[in-house]
Amino acid sequence: MGKPTGKTVLVLGGGVAGMTAAHELALKGFDVTVLERRVDRCGGKARTQPVLGSGTQGRSPLPGEHGFRFFPGFYRHIDETLAKIPFGNNTRGVLDNLVTCERGLFATASQDPFPMVVHFPRDLDDWLYSLSFAREAPEALRRLGLTNDDFALYMRKMFQIATSCTERRFGEYERTGWWDYVEADSRSKEYQTYLATGITRSAVATKAERANTRTIGVIGLQLALDMMTPGSSADRVLNGPTNEAWLDPWLTELRRRGVKYLQGRTVTEIVYDESRRSIVGIRVNGKEAVTADAYVIALPVEVTCNLLPRRLREQDPLLGNLTLLSKQVEWMNGIQFFLNEELTLTRGHINALDTPWALTALFQQQFWDFMKLDDVGDGTTRSILSVDISAWEVPGLPDGPSGGKCAHDCTADEVAAETWFQLRRSLNHGEERLPAAYSRYWLDDDLQRVGQGARRGRAPDLGVRGPGKWVNAEPLLVNLVGGWALRPEAWTSVSNLFLAGDYVRTHTDFASMEGACEAGRRAALAICERFQVPAAIDIFPLKEPGLLDPFKAWDRSRHEQGLPWAGPERMPLTVRSEVEGLIGAATRGLTAVTAAPAEVAADLTEAIGAALSDSVASAQSRAQAIIARAATRSESIPDGEWLCFQRWTQLTFLSWRVAPEAMRSLVPSALGLDLHDGSAWITLVPMRMSELVLRAIDPPGADNFPELNVRTYVTHRGRRAVYFLRIDCDDLMAIIGARVATDVPYRDVESVVHDWRGDHLAFSVDRGGGVELDLEVHPEATEFVAEPGSLEEFLTARDAALIPTWFGLRVEFAHVTHDPWRLRPAAATIRRNDLLDDAGLTLRRAHPDSILFADEMESVLWPVGAD
Repeated sequence: MGKPTGKTVLVLGGGVAGMTAAHELALKGFDVTVLERRVDRCGGKARTQPVLGSGTQGRSPLPGEHGFRFFPGFYRHIDETLAKIPFGNNTRGVLDNLVTCERGLFATASQDPFPMVVHFPRDLDDWLYSLSFAREAPEALRRLGLTNDDFALYMRKMFQIATSCTERRFGEYERTGWWDYVEADSRSKEYQTYLATGITRSAVATKAERANTRTIGVIGLQLALDMMTPGSSADRVLNGPTNEAWLDPWLTELRRRGVKYLQGRTVTEIVYDESRRSIVGIRVNGKEAVTADAYVIALPVEVTCNLLPRRLREQDPLLGNLTLLSKQVEWMNGIQFFLNEELTLTRGHINALDTPWALTALFQQQFWDFMKLDDVGDGTTRSILSVDISAWEVPGLPDGPSGGKCAHDCTADEVAAETWFQLRRSLNHGEERLPAAYSRYWLDDDLQRVGQGARRGRAPDLGVRGPGKWVNAEPLLVNLVGGWALRPEAWTSVSNLFLAGDYVRTHTDFASMEGACEAGRRAALAICERFQVPAAIDIFPLKEPGLLDPFKAWDRSRHEQGLPWAGPERMPLTVRSEVEGLIGAATRGLTAVTAAPAEVAADLTEAIGAALSDSVASAQSRAQAIIARAATRSESIPDGEWLCFQRWTQLTFLSWRVAPEAMRSLVPSALGLDLHDGSAWITLVPMRMSELVLRAIDPPGADNFPELNVRTYVTHRGRRAVYFLRIDCDDLMAIIGARVATDVPYRDVESVVHDWRGDHLAFSVDRGGGVELDLEVHPEATEFVAEPGSLEEFLTARDAALIPTWFGLRVEFAHVTHDPWRLRPAAATIRRNDLLDDAGLTLRRAHPDSILFADEMESVLWPVGAD
């Protein structure tokens, strides 16, 4: 808890955005009050809604949700917030209540549903299934009516987004509709249904014809990276109903932190003093006046728009745009089906790709650890299928219970019956996967019928009307073409007014729990800045692999010249070889698993070989020269073929003395500590991997990335070697390659910045919880070669590294050959160094005992165990 600031904050709205803002502000010492209109629950759209009247004989009501909860791996703001909420004996609080889905199920009306691994393979079964899926996917696509050309076009469009610079994404793709971008009008109906529309509409509750390309493309890229990143997942869910697993513990924690969370309070007026350009109070429930030092509006955009005084909206252009934004909403609401038989179908989400109402579903009960279905409802429920309906304006099936009507125009019973009918058509192909009937259903109570009076005590005219007879109290903002320019920041031109909601500009940039959480953090951070309260509230940008950086840099130069994005065929040779290698590697993999004609594979291999031959030939020549010079120095060279050539640039060796007993616990007992002057040593080596070429191939994306080596010095089987404690890197392809090949301790971090500024190096590492290493290195001009037996030789001249083999069952040597180091003395300014605090080594309080710098080094590595 921060030191009390003496400042009061009113948060209007108790959903995820409002609760996040309140949480962060309470931690910084603000006196926070949250006003929530609902009388019985918190959390807004995220809440669990009890099915009133469903509990019998003392049981709790059945749980209903606005929709299923869905936590992709890139939800970093939510993850950090969940970890701050205590929960029982969980080490990481509520965050430990998230569980990973194993398989997603894609269903269509034309063929059997097919599962897909939704995370990076974690075991042999995952790998075997992924290979089987890759082998069978082309035939499945053909059965859907998709051609190879369809899929190639779609993948090229995704590749274009991935390799486009930020300026083009905002300047061009923000103003381009997704439908036009993927050329849907010129493609087949199957292409439009499955690729252009199906996945898009189901994922983000928007229309492909109107959505902007930037948002759809970037979020699609994030989900793909979640599936490709070791340890991450594109699909996580809670292990219980949302209230029990998350929101109720959160409310308890907020109140423990001093937050006053007041329910049954509807904000009816915001009082604005034009002469002072500030908010001077609000009215609650039409009468009660409340004041504070600052106000956070965490309400839906359509409600915010109606509350803000007209004169205020006229004075602030972005606030004036809220009227336009309030019309850019879609409906994504949930319906729950309760069954008296136990069903799962798949341990993950079901995406019914071609259902008219864009249905996605999840069998909830299989993930719930601490709710027994015997204890809810009438005790007979065995399965809960939660379904999201994302296309309320699209006609249903002509032969379905709706008679072809839109969901907007159906009764509640018709909505339920038509939804069930569409799911059964997609899932049941010669097998009764989904039964003919359900025991009961419950439709999200944010929806109500006009003219039928208040539903659950709420006025029937609250919310957004559909074209039929429904009103929706919780629609979702969607990212239409040009919408970013209309969206406000979390701060406003009014000094004490701040915004938090899915319409605020965020990195997440789509209506979601993650977007709401980020918006709440931004509002809290802006308030801290307004009142000059020190704040460490993290805002996480979306992360993309460093492999893409050279492509984006080249595209930025084209964008600045007014030129369009261009494919690999237009790229300079230095960039094109990487792109062609990447595409070629993927194509060869697909060729192998799909048994393409031999002549096609031969042509691809020849083309890729031609593109890579120059870099491979150059590396082979330099490697042989290094080996020849080592032979003249009578150095021992392993028998057999070398493995790879590497070039390292702008390396710094920052070394500290460490007591041997402190180091002993960090090094395997089978290894001896190599001491100098009676001390063990730890060295941090900031560097750039500028070139990495295997003996016969230049792997795409395997070079030009920064890393930090954390190493010490050991002896093993009579040899002196380097032992890596860890290697920090933010390049996805490098990490995957290292983990697949060996257990080299590469660790995925938020960012590694290696900025050579001509005469000095700026370097920093952020492991995801903030910057842990931040330094500058200034090398002197004079070069020298270390004297035998000197400390400088001890720290740099090693011809072997210890590499753990698969599963860490043993360690093996990797022999390294290079010329003698040409070193430069250096000075360093270390602004932060918390890297080894968790190991009990607080180096941040000590200046390095040795600082050395090298401009570059070319080296040759042999396979593990070669000597």
